[in-house]
Amino acid sequence: MPARVTFREGARVYLRPRIESDIPCLFKWSNDPDILKFLSYQYPRSEAEIRQSIMDDSKQLDRFAFIIVLKGKAPEHDRPIGWMTLFNIDRDNGTAITGAAIGERDCQCCGYGTEAKMLLLDFAFNTVNLRKVYSHVYAVNKRSLRYSEKCGYRHEATLPKHKSLGGRLIDEHILAVYADRWRMLWKKSRKSILPKK
Repeated sequence: MPARVTFREGARVYLRPRIESDIPCLFKWSNDPDILKFLSYQYPRSEAEIRQSIMDDSKQLDRFAFIIVLKGKAPEHDRPIGWMTLFNIDRDNGTAITGAAIGERDCQCCGYGTEAKMLLLDFAFNTVNLRKVYSHVYAVNKRSLRYSEKCGYRHEATLPKHKSLGGRLIDEHILAVYADRWRMLWKKSRKSILPKK
């Protein structure tokens, strides 16, 4: 029976580095129009581009990329459901940006993104020792706004009419969570987020 390779483990999901066997899932998610519309890039991605980005992961000093995996009853039944990144890491100023997507549609709106983001922020604040983490969210992406707020993010700024989507211009919100605020939230919620021992 294969063992789970867990970088950060939650009660229902865990984060692990991206590997070559993730390419088919990443290829599918990265070219899904319903996901693409909320991302900063709008162009299709080939399997070769995704493979190269995974190979480049170990060379990146300002970026960490993870797969969100939904736990099954046994490790062989675990299922990749999305991705999460911590990027533009500025160690001098203690800041970074997060990006995420739940690619499997039947796993959206189930709270998996909230759990995964809290695990990522544990890494960002308690290992990388950041003080502030940003997220850029388009105004029409209500699901992302809700789960970001659950993770302690608060609105910092709005870029009006910043994104063209479906022939109309929409606002982009800049959200941020600070280490001290997040740690208070983590203290209250970690028992429900982390696996029971």
